[in-house]
Amino acid sequence: MRHRHKVASLLWALGALISVMSIPSAGVPRSGASSEPRAAVSPTAHGFGELPAVGRLFGTQGRQELSCMASSLSSPNKNLIITTADCVFDFRSGRTFDNMIFVPGYDAGKAPYGQYVLKSVYVHHRFLRNPRKATYNYAFVTVYDGIDADAAGRPKDVGRLGDNVGGLGFTWDRRLAEPVSGFGYAESPQGQPYLLPGGRLQACHGQSFPAVEVAVGIKCDLSRQAIGGPVLVRYTPGTGRGYVTGVMGSIVDITEDHRVDAMLYPYFDDEAHDLYLSATKEWSGRPSLSTFPETFDD
Repeated sequence: MRHRHKVASLLWALGALISVMSIPSAGVPRSGASSEPRAAVSPTAHGFGELPAVGRLFGTQGRQELSCMASSLSSPNKNLIITTADCVFDFRSGRTFDNMIFVPGYDAGKAPYGQYVLKSVYVHHRFLRNPRKATYNYAFVTVYDGIDADAAGRPKDVGRLGDNVGGLGFTWDRRLAEPVSGFGYAESPQGQPYLLPGGRLQACHGQSFPAVEVAVGIKCDLSRQAIGGPVLVRYTPGTGRGYVTGVMGSIVDITEDHRVDAMLYPYFDDEAHDLYLSATKEWSGRPSLSTFPETFDD
């Protein structure tokens, strides 16, 4: 993938070190859908423009390079991201993909806020039983402190993800037919992700609607480059603030005119909230700098 030479220089075999947590339902009674955001942790930001908390997730499967979207979430340890479960977990092999890193604010091969190695993946136990079902296609993932290059090209610790880019809020049990915004990178003619002119993510704005298998939809013509991207409520442009109410899981043609016109995402209920709370309790710390190459490609 020629467009991301600097990011690619940090891909190395860490996949076996990523642990997978499957949390069974705690049996919490499901409350009624709320018209107000039920936020486990409110969003945090640091005055950045646009959405630095949103970025690319890179990994490998054998010799094939993989790419999805992911977003930083607010959490006490400032080390949590959210994406789709099938962006991080290979159900055919029963393990996570290899060499996985998160690059917030990814911009055509650049990593302006560092790169974050994945530590643990939290997925719903029903996803592991039936990974093709859209209902549970979400994952909360802890990451180690970020890595960047110093002036001499040596790896250096840049600190916690949340300290560098803030974190989006998390909300669940939402009512349908409310305004939402979905975010994804545009697709180049070669099929590679890139940012639109001005450094802006591409966005869809509309009302959520019920879809198949307890999934939710939004009318949207983004490409597959948006898979794993956040669906937000109460998004405030220019502040980087908003509440994640879903992650884009699939693109569909609901009008049957042979054109992508909608994105589907799982509905976050109390079980999603339980999984989120479990993930927020994990501390990450620093990765081993000796694992990285001595010099980065700029």
